[in-house]
Amino acid sequence: MNRSHSSLEKQESKTSKSTTLRTAVLIALATAFSGCKEPKGNPNSAPRPQSVSTPVASAKGSLPPMCERNQRVDDSVHLEGEVKAKVLCVVDGDTFYVKLNETGEVADIRLWGVDCPESSPNKKCKKKGEEACAAENVRGKKTTQETRQLLSDPNITLEPPYQDNGKRRLAYVRLSNGIDLSRHLIEKCLCEEGYKNERKSEYKKAAKGCK
Repeated sequence: MNRSHSSLEKQESKTSKSTTLRTAVLIALATAFSGCKEPKGNPNSAPRPQSVSTPVASAKGSLPPMCERNQRVDDSVHLEGEVKAKVLCVVDGDTFYVKLNETGEVADIRLWGVDCPESSPNKKCKKKGEEACAAENVRGKKTTQETRQLLSDPNITLEPPYQDNGKRRLAYVRLSNGIDLSRHLIEKCLCEEGYKNERKSEYKKAAKGCK
C-alpha cells in the first residue's frame, strides 16, 4: 500500500508540473499577441498617391515685359494690309514693339486713335506741373498694366491704314478675340480719343460716360 501510494503521488506531481508549465506558455503567448495591432487597410493594396496641385498656364500667356524707351528698330520695315504679329515688349499704354509673324522683322508701334496718360515724368508731363504730372503717372501706369494684360495675346493683328509719324508707326490693333484695343482703352476711360483717325466718330461714342 505504501509503495503504491508513493507512486501515485509522484505521478500526480508530474502531471501538476506539466499543467502549470503549459498554462504559463499559453499565458505568455496570449500576452505577446495582445500587444500586436492589426494594420489598418489592406496591406497588399498599393499606397495612395498624394494629391499634387498642377499649375495652370494662363490662356493668354505671360505678360510681355517692359522695354526701354528709345529702343532702336529697323526703320525700313514696311507694313501693308493686315499683319499678324506678336508683342515683344511694352513701353507704355499706347506704345510697344512687335515681331511680325511672316518676316520676323521688329517694328515699334504707336496705337492709333488714342491719347493715353504718361506713365513717367517726361518733359510733356512736367509741363502740367509736379502734382498734375504725378497724378497722371498713376493713371498712366494703370493704363500700361491694362495694355500689357491685353497684349499677352500671342497673336494680334495690326490693321491699316498705317502712318509713320517720324518716330513710330501708327496702327490700329485687334486682338484675337476681336477686341479693338484703342476702343477698349477708351471705353474703360483709361485713354482719351485723340489724333486724326478714320475711327474718330466711333471712338468718340465709346468715350461717352467718361469724365
